[in-house]
Amino acid sequence: MNTYTDPMDTVPEAPNFNPTRWQDLVVWNEGEIVGSLAGFCDENDDALAGIVLSAAGQISEWPYFFVAADGEDPDWDTPRGAVDWAGFAEALAEALAEATED
Repeated sequence: MNTYTDPMDTVPEAPNFNPTRWQDLVVWNEGEIVGSLAGFCDENDDALAGIVLSAAGQISEWPYFFVAADGEDPDWDTPRGAVDWAGFAEALAEALAEATED
């Protein structure tokens, strides 16, 4: 009987485990904060077209942009903490659809 559990398949249980909502992530471009991820979706920003999603519905690639939690220095591996990506893929698809209507 195999009882091994891959640690990547589990969510850490902690009393104060509060993932950052995707809406609260900060978008960086050329070393400056240019807005929130929710703001980009609300404004149907053309830059959203560059986002490539992972199978889990989170940002895998976004050329020229970094996404980070508030207070994090942006880099290739940010956001480093847990993020609640629920609803992001849908919001992105809606924003891109509206951007093409304009």
